[in-house]
Amino acid sequence: MTVAASILLAAVVGGVIFVLLDSWQRRDSTPAPPPVAKPEPKPWRPEPPRRTWDLDDRREPVETPGSLWSGWAARR
Repeated sequence: MTVAASILLAAVVGGVIFVLLDSWQRRDSTPAPPPVAKPEPKPWRPEPPRRTWDLDDRREPVETPGSLWSGWAARR
């Protein structure tokens, strides 16, 4: 029982030490990413006024397919 507990304790302690050393080495070897330059904002320009009477807001009528008998009845 003592031998098994010693082996288990050594494995756990060795694993913890390995994880700590590995993370410590990776932290030193990884270079920091270069800073990202922010794009310059575009200067604000007011929009020209829109005249609503020039806009055509009418929409084409949408034909719905209807039911099976609607086409037959409109054929006459």
